[in-house]
Amino acid sequence: MIRSNQKACYGMMFAASSQAMSELVDRGRWMRGKAPGFLGVLHTWGRQLQYHPHIHYLVPGSAVSGDGKAWHPTSEGFLLPYKVLSALFRKKFKALMEKAGLLHKVCPDIWFNGFNVDVEPAGGGQECIKYLTPYIFKVAISQSRIEKVEGREVTITYKKKVPDAPGD
Repeated sequence: MIRSNQKACYGMMFAASSQAMSELVDRGRWMRGKAPGFLGVLHTWGRQLQYHPHIHYLVPGSAVSGDGKAWHPTSEGFLLPYKVLSALFRKKFKALMEKAGLLHKVCPDIWFNGFNVDVEPAGGGQECIKYLTPYIFKVAISQSRIEKVEGREVTITYKKKVPDAPGD
């Protein structure tokens, strides 16, 4: 369904995820201050080249105070609780799908499954750039992943995801 409605759905993914993060920060329970600026990059494939649209965000580990005069850092290695963020994203995404008239195209069972939201520290300046660069500049298959080409068949290598491991 997302593949058939990419423009609308990608926009809704960005809206729901950014609204969810901002709302959780603004609640003040996990981070003091107002929601920080953040940068999101849409990534449309997974490790095995399957269609898997998702967004990678870079979010500062701090927020500005309401009066704009102070920074409030988060706890070391913690930004927001991923389970709460996942549930709020799902709720907002579903509401946007309904508003766009697309909800009927989605299997109702999907809303009962957990939506995968990873929240992990990426480090400081250069580490963040190193983390995000492959998602911005990399193509689906790099030359190093191609094992052999025979006629119309191409054999590639990929890493299997370890259960409960962070990443996509």
